[in-house]
Amino acid sequence: MLSAMAFSFGGDSACSASNTGIGSSDVMKARRADLETLAAFIGARGVSSELSALSFMEIGPLAARRMRPSRLFDSTALSLAASLAERSWVGLQGLPACLLEPEVDVGGLCQSLATANLPSFVAGWPAQLARQGFPKCTITRKAEAMPKTTTSYGVQSMNYHVSSVLDGSPISVRQWLPPPEIDSRAVVQLTHGISEHSGRYDHFARHLAENGYRVYASDLRGHGLSVPQTQLGQASIHFWADTTADMKQLLDIMHAENPNLPRFAFGHSLGSALTQGHIQAWGAMLKGAILCGTFGAFPGMSGSQLRDAAEAVRPLAFSADTSDRVSTLFLDLLNNLNKVSGPNFKGCDWQTSDQIEIDRFLRDPLNGKPFCNRMMYGVLLGLSQLWTPENERLIPQDLPILIMCGTRDPVGGMTTTVQALIDRYRKNGVREVSHIFYDGVRHEPMNDFSRDQFHADVVAWLNQHLPRN
Repeated sequence: MLSAMAFSFGGDSACSASNTGIGSSDVMKARRADLETLAAFIGARGVSSELSALSFMEIGPLAARRMRPSRLFDSTALSLAASLAERSWVGLQGLPACLLEPEVDVGGLCQSLATANLPSFVAGWPAQLARQGFPKCTITRKAEAMPKTTTSYGVQSMNYHVSSVLDGSPISVRQWLPPPEIDSRAVVQLTHGISEHSGRYDHFARHLAENGYRVYASDLRGHGLSVPQTQLGQASIHFWADTTADMKQLLDIMHAENPNLPRFAFGHSLGSALTQGHIQAWGAMLKGAILCGTFGAFPGMSGSQLRDAAEAVRPLAFSADTSDRVSTLFLDLLNNLNKVSGPNFKGCDWQTSDQIEIDRFLRDPLNGKPFCNRMMYGVLLGLSQLWTPENERLIPQDLPILIMCGTRDPVGGMTTTVQALIDRYRKNGVREVSHIFYDGVRHEPMNDFSRDQFHADVVAWLNQHLPRN
């Protein structure tokens, strides 16, 4: 549990603006700097998948009513408060109120954190803070008139929404930028998997940013912060085409914002299949692609069985009575992934052997929502078109591709359909198709015991494929 003594800045201390001679604007600047430092520290501790939704969109009318565009750090505080309170952590009931004051009460924020019954992953922070303070930060305190602000916050992250050029739908985008002292080397487009969101990749994305890679990641339609929580798992029958259009839009944004940097694509699970389609259509805009937890056929089905399954779901997807209902095929898919993994597998066991990661996945309200019939039909339709010979031959032959998966990943048939995908790519003339199979690892190598090696392997491959000049 956090200790309020660890955070002596802000709050109603004896040293106020009136009795120190500090101007009110200076106090606000200092409070905001301290607040940003706090937010940076929380992110640096690798818990931002639990505190990830720092955006106006998440808090909606509350932010619109009380925030002004110039009050950037106030909005960060308010979003943090809303994100924490939404997760119903004990002791945070008064937190949003203290942050809605005209001046952000950082002391109140720290006090609320100190009295909160947070999960065990924050245990030990007070002692560490007392010994070394915030990492890579200099704390400015009110008692010292706070003449300085922090000069380096490590990796910079942000979350915002863009309107789809296709239909105006809001698409949530996360960005991770290298620390100011590190030159940007390239840009990576990250695409997540089924029933999760881009915030789950915070630790991985921060590792990439620390090594000079700018990371852009969108929440797929029907996922994460791209839809209200009541609409998770719901998208149209055009899910595949709409999502690939969103991916192209994000690629264009990456190019516009970083015109002189090379671009790479990284996709995991369903995101890797979408990335397969992405490089078929737009591979010429990329310097390389990484397919993680990927597959070359629908799990447990042949090509003809996949087409039959799509036809079976079609009437359910188009019927007003059943289109919004949970897809039984989706539920069967998840159950089968456990069945083929082992007799004692259940729930999310097929994803990773790390129980802490499974607990984090299950605690997150943005994870685990099943697809409706309409959305499932869109996925099946997209996959049935993805693996046709004529489409796979569209991948540029000079595009380097790295495939990464665990040998115990049921999504890729324990590497069976992955190897088939590799063989097809090579047969089509793609000159560089390399792979890394992690022995004993399940579906998520970035969240299993292989995570450190996985991080190192990704960075090494990216570094190797940077332009020589």
